Amino acid sequence: MNSKSLRSCLLSGALFASVAAYGQVTITGADMFNETGLWYTAYANDYQPSDTSSSFPVANVMGSKGASQFWDFTTGPTNKVIRYDYLDPVAVPEAVDFANAKIVERKSVNDTNEVSFLMFEQVPGLGRRVYGFYDAAFSPDTPSNVFNTPIVDFPDQIDYGDSWTTSTSFTTSIAVSVTPELGDLLDEAPIESIPAQLTFSSTFTVDAWGIVDLPKLSFGDALRVNEEQTISVAVDMEGQGQYEHIEDDYTRNYYWLQPGHGIVAQLNSVQSSSPPPEKFDRATAFLRMIDTNKKAVAGCTDPTPVNDLKLYINSDGKVLLKWTKPQCAKQFRVEYASNPTGAWNQLGDVTGNAFMLDETAKQDSARFYRVVSLR
Repeated sequence: MNSKSLRSCLLSGALFASVAAYGQVTITGADMFNETGLWYTAYANDYQPSDTSSSFPVANVMGSKGASQFWDFTTGPTNKVIRYDYLDPVAVPEAVDFANAKIVERKSVNDTNEVSFLMFEQVPGLGRRVYGFYDAAFSPDTPSNVFNTPIVDFPDQIDYGDSWTTSTSFTTSIAVSVTPELGDLLDEAPIESIPAQLTFSSTFTVDAWGIVDLPKLSFGDALRVNEEQTISVAVDMEGQGQYEHIEDDYTRNYYWLQPGHGIVAQLNSVQSSSPPPEKFDRATAFLRMIDTNKKAVAGCTDPTPVNDLKLYINSDGKVLLKWTKPQCAKQFRVEYASNPTGAWNQLGDVTGNAFMLDETAKQDSARFYRVVSLR
């Protein structure tokens, strides 16, 4: 079999998988907020870190893991309205330390001067790659916090049952109370900041799907993402660049993702010295989207077909098949036949990759290929 005959036999994969069950939507990069000019607003509670009792009771709000859930978020805290704007980094002075960022998410709280910035880019086929953040409330001395390694916190395609991990570290400064030698003569110890290295490690699991009902945007299909986060703290007490680990803290965060609207609700647990349970009692943040200029689109439930299947042949007669992952396709079944009107055979195992090597192609004088998109 020569390369010419193989090329003439090329078939682009164009088959659909079976229809997915209602509600099991797929969230893609197109659903998220990652274009300049977009914005949304959300209700939020008024949490004060110095007073844990200001957290909001949520034990009966988050629901359970699994299928066919219903989350009623029509009621909840309205203390704050937070606005998120998506801006060009060129127009944001706070983005100067983040050369690779293509989008800036500006978070501003109504009736206050609280503003913070998230620096990222949306990478096709990969997801939202975050480079760090700027937040004077987080660290007044070092508000610009650049991640040593960027993270992809939300992949380009998200399905029920998916799981992924992230980990990064950055140097910053944290405020500490230092008791002076004559502290008994002072009403309060002075506040000083010391260099710190923080390591954030997270495991994300899409553990539920169902319907979420929002206060002003009505109801719709959604996926719930469960984030288990560990924050490792090390400090440089001597200012010599030597960081000593002092503690680990833990949080659990839930996100509800909806087609066309991205993250429409969020719950953050109180930070603690041990991992919070899956159902925690109180939240430091309970956010619910109420308005946006992003046009809602119907989420895809069926995997779209492969339409750019290509093949390459080496001198040994082996064939490399490559294609681009289409939206809502999670896995692929590669098939071949010596006659396209005859029987088709499966090549290898079902794969999540967008390529496959056929080492048996030279057994036939001609071989046709197709790729079936699967959930």
